[in-house]
Amino acid sequence: MTALSGVPVAVTVELSDEDVHRVAAAVAAEVLAIVPDWLPARPLSRADVAAWLGVAEQTLRRWECDGVLMPTRVGDVIRYTPPQLAEFFERGGIRGERDRRRIAGHEKTDARR
Repeated sequence: MTALSGVPVAVTVELSDEDVHRVAAAVAAEVLAIVPDWLPARPLSRADVAAWLGVAEQTLRRWECDGVLMPTRVGDVIRYTPPQLAEFFERGGIRGERDRRRIAGHEKTDARR
């Protein structure tokens, strides 16, 4: 569906299998270009992300409730995608979350840090 001056317009396009594969490859290349190499190549479970980040699964649940790092949910399946993790790090990652919580008064400051 495409909107033209606020009016929905349906457009039918016929593509060969070769065209579909070419478009899919181009989209995949664009996605890979924006996701850093150090991020996981596939969506990860909550347990995998917790281990990868070195935090407890409960921390990920709290971040989800706070809107800090939102997973993708399909039924009971929870996954964190590479773009979601990239966005988390762009906003400051773990250190950014600690600073945000300290500033908000959720965490006591430690003079030794």
